[in-house]
Amino acid sequence: RARTHFRLCAHGSTATMDHADSDATGDRDWDSGRLLRLVLTDSAAIRAVWPPLVAYPPDEVLELGAGTGAMAIALAAQWRSARYLATDLPCRVSAMAAAFAESGCPMLRATPLIWGGAPPPQSDGGGAGASLVLLADLLYFRGSSLFEPDTLEPLAETVRLALAARCSFALCCFRVRDRRREAHFRALCEARGLAISEPLSEARLATMLPPGSATDVEATG
Repeated sequence: RARTHFRLCAHGSTATMDHADSDATGDRDWDSGRLLRLVLTDSAAIRAVWPPLVAYPPDEVLELGAGTGAMAIALAAQWRSARYLATDLPCRVSAMAAAFAESGCPMLRATPLIWGGAPPPQSDGGGAGASLVLLADLLYFRGSSLFEPDTLEPLAETVRLALAARCSFALCCFRVRDRRREAHFRALCEARGLAISEPLSEARLATMLPPGSATDVEATG
């Protein structure tokens, strides 16, 4: 089961969500989410990142740390038959669910998920798990306060549990901020038996996207 790292970053306007009971991390559409959305809605880019043995389009999608739900709405419009489960902290779910209702997509569902545990079933019938797991800019988040344990190990465990249910894969897109922390997350995933593909370079991913869609690429090697 392979995970693919993306290390391409773009700068631009952010979509904000007015939600009193939350911190700043999930209230905007972050660069990595926009980039992952661009990749997954571009036919050439999809061919470059999609594993050959995994059916396309996916039938079930699990998004961790979905935030505003912007990526979920865009991808649900692209993959209309896929069941899409967007998860985040409990304080974010009601606002995300309201956005999903406004989108008019019946296959979107928002549910709370605390990292470290198994994701809920994809459907009321107790589906076998997602065929695609998405993570966008989650590696920097250390927790809501200094008194909470770090999030990387629980996140790696949730990814493992999500991928254990069936033949599936995950795509992880993040801005490079702390190489040691990002390498630690990779090590945590490998220690759990997950096969991780080599990261796509910024230059390689930039060639897969339409001209002008990525306004700035961070030179991180």
